Amino acid sequence: MTPESSNLIGLAAAVYVTTCLVGAAVRWFHMCSPYDRKPRYYYPGRPFVTGTWLSSLSLLPYVLDPSSADAWFLARLYFLPVTLFHFVLNLVLCWFGALMNDPGVLACVQMLISGLCVVFLISALYPNRNRPMDDPVAKEGKKETQVYLRSIPKRKQAEILSAIRTVVESQQAFLDPHLTLQDVANRCGYNRTYIAGLVKSELGGFVTYVNGLRMEFVGDYLQKNPDATLGEAVDAAGFGSRSRYYDTKSKTQGNR
Repeated sequence: MTPESSNLIGLAAAVYVTTCLVGAAVRWFHMCSPYDRKPRYYYPGRPFVTGTWLSSLSLLPYVLDPSSADAWFLARLYFLPVTLFHFVLNLVLCWFGALMNDPGVLACVQMLISGLCVVFLISALYPNRNRPMDDPVAKEGKKETQVYLRSIPKRKQAEILSAIRTVVESQQAFLDPHLTLQDVANRCGYNRTYIAGLVKSELGGFVTYVNGLRMEFVGDYLQKNPDATLGEAVDAAGFGSRSRYYDTKSKTQGNR
């Protein structure tokens, strides 16, 4: 093997190892939202796939000295068993390169696989965001809420709903920027699940309900206090920040 060919073969191996390491990093750290909130559920094979990519580090001796007989043996040993976990095209290419017993052929195979790795990286990095998440836990919770509501007589539901309106609207609990659904349930004296189910089915959801009241309060506050600033009205309404107010306002206008 001439020094020039040895350098080219080492370069091909280095390209292959580099693309594998980048692939491992992408597979481990890149997860699309909202699926990144439950990586074990939506990416169960992530540790195994990442480990397979990282196994390319065993080729470092071959990268540094491709003319070494021991390094060549290690490279062939790597490509035969490890690539069992690659997809079919990679498997054929790797076995072909390893069984040919020709470093030049293996170098070509490594470059082809590196190209395929780049294609994979591009497809993995393509934004797959803001799609509805099929959340079995959320679905189960929704089913439980529906069961609870069906078990409550209509008269009792009306009584609970009246208690919610009394606490949140009449007693102006919505002015508390830290108000939670549990706080409302405690002040109403009813089960949180009942409160959540009724707020969702009758009032559009807790956040929507409370922020809607706050939006109305801001308008009324500015009318009654002409000299007041928007910031003062927003703070008095319980938004906690202007960004939350503007976000609620944009959502309200977008739904019209």
